[in-house]
Amino acid sequence: EGDFVWGIDKNERSILFAKEAFERQKNNIYYNSQLSFDRIDIMEDTREFLKFDLVVAIEIVEHIKDDKRFLERIISKFTKRDKKGKPDNELPTEFFISTPNRNNDDIRKDHPHNIYHVREYSSQEYWELLNEFFEKIEFMNAKGEPVEKDTIHTPILAKCSLPKILLNRI
Repeated sequence: EGDFVWGIDKNERSILFAKEAFERQKNNIYYNSQLSFDRIDIMEDTREFLKFDLVVAIEIVEHIKDDKRFLERIISKFTKRDKKGKPDNELPTEFFISTPNRNNDDIRKDHPHNIYHVREYSSQEYWELLNEFFEKIEFMNAKGEPVEKDTIHTPILAKCSLPKILLNRI
């Protein structure tokens, strides 16, 4: 639940599925006018977007060749800012970003099982990537329980806040 929930994906089939599963017409019991799904390629779109309290990117980063640019894009597009343009530290945007963990015995070490994955990180590699972009990072397992940086749990759910690129840009 939220004041406004916006789902985006560059894949039209994913958007159609989300609309079918979650959107309701007026007069249906679960109708919410603050729920929207749109086909958008975050890597290419040049528009300014709304700023959010919470951004969720589940099992996406491993599909994108330029993972660093992806993180820059979601941070710059969705992070709430104060009047000076810095991240809002009083009510910071939180990012929940997950990916498979190559440390897990069920995941291949030499190349991804999933043909659509560009890469699969070890938990240590994932931490290093996120640490380039965020001041605060917490790793969790699929149940939302805290885990260490060298975990074997998969997927790894990272709760991140205080983006470094916006802190350093101002």
